[in-house]
Amino acid sequence: MKIVAYFSLFFSIFLISCDPDSDSNDFTAQINLAPMFGETAFNMETTYENGDGVDLLFTSFKYYMNHIELIHEDGSIHELEEVALMDLSTVSTTIISGKLKKGNYVGLRFGLGLDPGFNSMDPTSFAPSHPLSTGQNMHWSWAMKYKFSLIEGKFDDTNDGLANQNFAWHPGLDTLYREVEVSFSNRTLDEGNAQLELVFDLQEIIDGDADLDLMNENFSHSSPENMFIVTKIVDNFAQAFKVD
Repeated sequence: MKIVAYFSLFFSIFLISCDPDSDSNDFTAQINLAPMFGETAFNMETTYENGDGVDLLFTSFKYYMNHIELIHEDGSIHELEEVALMDLSTVSTTIISGKLKKGNYVGLRFGLGLDPGFNSMDPTSFAPSHPLSTGQNMHWSWAMKYKFSLIEGKFDDTNDGLANQNFAWHPGLDTLYREVEVSFSNRTLDEGNAQLELVFDLQEIIDGDADLDLMNENFSHSSPENMFIVTKIVDNFAQAFKVD
């Protein structure tokens, strides 16, 4: 009986080691967020000009992504990270990483904001470093929901060279959740080629197809009377990504 047991154990280990779908095919893949404003690399200390010639300066920019997945050429889906909070003021929070199978990939998809399941979670149940914890200051206690993004800054509303008028957009209700899919040409990902660059153009949020009027639509916390403003924001936001 012992011989049979030893043989069975050896045979099981042999099968696992030869299984092409085993963890031995995994490697750590990384997506690097590359924020831009039009053709210019973005940073929080630079004043930019929108399509209407208005100067603006971002002072805070944070947003959630969830169910971050890569699409294999065979159509299979591989989740890289469950939820992430991106903060453009901190380089370390603009990197997404996780285990991935070696192979050829043709797309990236993710939820922009938080799906209803995540959005209804209790922030006090998470460790301080977790993206959904109270320490991130992204939860509305009054609404029992999260802010999907926090976009704040100042703009020059009088063309006097001073950006001193505030803008603030805080989308955060389930109806403002968007699913994003970015296709790209067949890309082999493995240990030697483990990174993708996700370009994010902030100018699209201001000047995108939803036609935001910065002068008159510069504030919304997702309340009913100005829901149309943050709807424009998230619709533009969802079109602002590409993979280089």
